[in-house]
Amino acid sequence: MAQAAGRTQSAAIPTLHRERPDQDSLASAVAQLHNHGHSPSWSALYPHARTVGLPTYPFEHRRYWLAPTSTGDACGLGLDRAEHPLLGAVAALADQGQVMVSGRLAPNTLGWLAGHQVNDTIVFPPAGFIEVILRAGELSGCPAIDELIPARARGWTDLAINGSWWVGTAVGAALTVVLTNPAILPPDVGWRLSFGMGAILGLAVLFVRRHVPESPRWLLTHGRGDEAEAIVASSGLAWTIFRPSVIFGREDSFLNLFAKLERMLPVLPLGSSGARFQPVFVGDVARAFEAVTDDDAALRQRYNLCGPQVYTLRELVAYVGELTGYKRPILPLGRGLSQLQARVLEWLPGPLMSRDNLASMERDNVCDGSGSSHFGFPPTALEAVAPGYLAASAIKSRYDEFRAQSGR
Repeated sequence: MAQAAGRTQSAAIPTLHRERPDQDSLASAVAQLHNHGHSPSWSALYPHARTVGLPTYPFEHRRYWLAPTSTGDACGLGLDRAEHPLLGAVAALADQGQVMVSGRLAPNTLGWLAGHQVNDTIVFPPAGFIEVILRAGELSGCPAIDELIPARARGWTDLAINGSWWVGTAVGAALTVVLTNPAILPPDVGWRLSFGMGAILGLAVLFVRRHVPESPRWLLTHGRGDEAEAIVASSGLAWTIFRPSVIFGREDSFLNLFAKLERMLPVLPLGSSGARFQPVFVGDVARAFEAVTDDDAALRQRYNLCGPQVYTLRELVAYVGELTGYKRPILPLGRGLSQLQARVLEWLPGPLMSRDNLASMERDNVCDGSGSSHFGFPPTALEAVAPGYLAASAIKSRYDEFRAQSGR
């Protein structure tokens, strides 16, 4: 670059590099401007950082250590904030695809912990652990907790699941040694029997795993809700059990599933079409959770969560068809055909339905009265929410929004 008037030299500082992130390139450009005498407002760029004195050359045998300061988190070290009241800083580990989250839990930084002190020990509430896990999951790209299993139950479950595989492998190896022994069976017979026994053992292991109760959630999805509640109630935890009917909302996997099927199929065969539901809005479920968070009276209580109206499965599917504009003929299936449909669908990716789902629908999923009125708010009707995300006009508006965001 040519010399500017009144200056001894000029500098060309690029702000974009082809193979470097924009944020790093801009930070490097700002540093070069500083070296050329054009310092930005560092406090505006890094509001949580502080300046330290650096040694000039020669060192003259003087030590320049950072003075220790009391801090509640690691943000003072230059790390990014986790944006959560229980967490301090977050750092991405280089070339590992992992995220490290840190925080400090102490009464001098979180005054409310003093109310959770038993004798000389502070008992951190379980809800706090869940909050920390959820935020760490969001930062690492896993924003949901699949399930929480007590450690003592998890050990036996892992032993049953993994042990069945190892036992099957050991038995298969032992049978192979016996069956391929020419002194016992001819070779052309022994190897055929070995292959056949391997298939039989594989089916046996699959059968065992299918009936191992992995967790309370597994029991619940397999129509054994009473057993699941008994495990939670005897766990020694401070528990509150919610029993929601089918939950609906913008991204639900229930009404949206039938909407998708009705767009694809000219006729909709429907198993357990007479099953009764009382759909509850996801927002009402969240409000119920929030209402009991700090309510000690809700401990060891069970709450039914339902909407204001009862529908059969066939009525719900027909209503979805009216909203989407793809109202298809519904073919109700008897018990035998419903079982056959579930057997087929449970082997498809997804799966769309299983025999366990079918078994759970044999019991009406409804409540005695309105589900959320005892929390101080009326339950939301299905008709007040579903048209906002299932109707054809609503879907078109969402597509238009996506196009606007993409600049198309």
